Amino acid sequence: MRRRSVSRYVGTSVGDSATDLPTYRPTVWSQLRTALKQIVGMPDYSRYLAHAREQHPGCPLLSEREYYEQYLSIRYGGGGSRCC
Repeated sequence: MRRRSVSRYVGTSVGDSATDLPTYRPTVWSQLRTALKQIVGMPDYSRYLAHAREQHPGCPLLSEREYYEQYLSIRYGGGGSRCC
């Protein structure tokens, strides 16, 4: 049986108020996954969300699916695959 780690969450009790919600602290594995994605050029949705909330607070956020579809259309020109 797999144990869930509570050490990822830092904070006091949950539900007292909006300011007392736990804060997510990334694990080593999630940081490694993010680094590998950056090395191979894949987009990171969580990084997009953090950037969009900080730099563009009034703009609507894309869903994860929309974000990856936009990335693929920019990267590959929106056309179908071809062999040559």
